[in-house]
Amino acid sequence: MPEIDEYLDVSVYPIKSAYLTLDGVQYGTQIDTTVANREVVLYEYSFEPPFHGAILWAYFLIGASFTSLVASNETVVWRAQVRTVKRDWVNLFRKTNIYNVKASWKDAKMEGYARAAQANFSRVRFDFRVLFQCATLNGVRGRIKNNTMFRVVWLAEEAAE
Repeated sequence: MPEIDEYLDVSVYPIKSAYLTLDGVQYGTQIDTTVANREVVLYEYSFEPPFHGAILWAYFLIGASFTSLVASNETVVWRAQVRTVKRDWVNLFRKTNIYNVKASWKDAKMEGYARAAQANFSRVRFDFRVLFQCATLNGVRGRIKNNTMFRVVWLAEEAAE
């Protein structure tokens, strides 16, 4: 176990699949939109390591794939959020449109460093989620990709209870 006041650096690849694939790409559970213009949780994860502490920096790579369930092209709106446990959600990126989603799967990716030390995302333990929506009832299906990951560096200050 790390000593208190030690920097911890952890990378997490939370998407797991039971089967290997020819191209190495695996996906989480497929999720459908069921109500027009209402966000649906595509994926959520709680990062709960044995030591708490102040986040120095965090890097996120988020991959997803979407397909239309209706005849027309769809526009998917998606975003990812984080929060220190029991705080309000903070956007990792603002709502972003993915245009011309058709019957074949269309990939989307966002990555970069999250601004740490903000009021609702400043400490380890934290929650992470990906949301999406479309304007059509039962219009889109989404799935999170196994390239989704985050890396977080923090100063271990106290053992989790």
